[in-house]
Amino acid sequence: MSLLLRARVNAALTIQLFSQLFHFVNQWLFNRLIAHNSTLCTRATGQRLIRRLRRVNMWAEKQGLELAAECHLARISQVTKLALDPPVYIPLITVI
Repeated sequence: MSLLLRARVNAALTIQLFSQLFHFVNQWLFNRLIAHNSTLCTRATGQRLIRRLRRVNMWAEKQGLELAAECHLARISQVTKLALDPPVYIPLITVI
């Protein structure tokens, strides 16, 4: 990020660049987690991803990109929180 500032890259271009990067990371991780034969959708992986996403969000906040990170990494954050929740069994309801 400091390199982009030193090179005087337009701030709007920088935000767009990182928005695309965050979107790609979100999409790639989401697809890997919910893939048919995925072994990544576990509680341990969810905990690991939450810690790592928290680091990315802290970095983005320091760089002034917190809105882009929050917006584009929202889906993967929700999936990791869902993986951490205990399973809830909904009883079958029979319709008479």
